[in-house]
Amino acid sequence: MPVWLLGVLAGLLVVALVGVGALVVLDRRAQAVDDARGAATRAAATAATKVLSYDYRHLDADFAAGRARTTGAFRDQYAKTTSQAVKQVATQTKATVVAQVASTGVVRATGDEVVVVLFVNQTTTSNRLERPQLDQNRVEMTMSHRGGQWLVSQVRGL
Repeated sequence: MPVWLLGVLAGLLVVALVGVGALVVLDRRAQAVDDARGAATRAAATAATKVLSYDYRHLDADFAAGRARTTGAFRDQYAKTTSQAVKQVATQTKATVVAQVASTGVVRATGDEVVVVLFVNQTTTSNRLERPQLDQNRVEMTMSHRGGQWLVSQVRGL
């Protein structure tokens, strides 16, 4: 076999190995994104029920449970809003809000950030309402992977 042919075959082998390596890396990235989508969506559904629910009889505990599912600037914003605005009104009106996630969908995802749309039904009772009121809300939650868990880093109403 001529030397030049061995060189060509060796070059083709290198190209094939690089191609296979690239495919393996891309497959692992795709699997990581798929795993992130599932884990973040489950975490978003759980977080939504905590962040968007409260009972005037145990607001501090409810808000602490919600805050535990948040991170970054949103964590500070949530703490400020619940302590300065929601707490006073909820106490005065003896309000309870129960959030239930009806459906979810992923808008976009990477291995460490997933944007999830949630269809959330919130049932509110208070001394200002004759009967419980059902609100069907749609929210977009950005879930960020921090410290080994998926936490809410942003919420936007739709």
